[in-house]
Amino acid sequence: MQNILSQTSANAPNTPTTQSLSSSAPILTSTPINSTDLPSLLQKAIVQSGLFYESHQAQWVNGENTLENLQQEPQGKLMLVAADLSTAKAAIQASVSPEMPVHAQAIPLVQQQLTTLETGHLLWRGEVWQGQSMEWDIYEQSADEKAQENELDQAAQWRTQLRLSMPQLGDITASIALNANGISIKLNASQQETAGLLKGNQLPLATGMQSAGLNIRAVEIEYDGK
Repeated sequence: MQNILSQTSANAPNTPTTQSLSSSAPILTSTPINSTDLPSLLQKAIVQSGLFYESHQAQWVNGENTLENLQQEPQGKLMLVAADLSTAKAAIQASVSPEMPVHAQAIPLVQQQLTTLETGHLLWRGEVWQGQSMEWDIYEQSADEKAQENELDQAAQWRTQLRLSMPQLGDITASIALNANGISIKLNASQQETAGLLKGNQLPLATGMQSAGLNIRAVEIEYDGK
């Protein structure tokens, strides 16, 4: 396994490029009526992407995860899991042995794992519901970005950005900065009417998130019409 990882790293470009995850099916089976289901399904898309499979294996061995969860990830689907739980456990433990090769179909995913680890950047592309595509960036704040922040924001570590192009509302980008002090949200709309609609719902948005236990430091809405 070590040789394959080394070979994979050697074949990668010197300057890592962001590799994207993709979903073969919409996250939601229909257009959402409310927003309660989407966050957990987005989280599930990342958790079951296979990027964190080895840590999930370790959790399973320690009794902190389930075999069913592992089988939902790409690597788990490649494994021939026996019906006997003890045999399945032995197979999973053997799969993390340094002597075991990486499954050929898993090598691209291994490259994604290495790139994500090196860059601290994860990009997901897919449909949130049928016909509605979305891009989702999750990345660690760079040293250059930190240098540009004022002293109050120096604790910022992670940022995420969601980009959608909706038939009635146009292009919308939601940028979220998360640190120990709380959450800052910035919404950019390509249509002036959409920006006005978002501003009209700015207070309910912040109030709803705060009622969920989140510390909202700021909500900013801008019109990006050109």
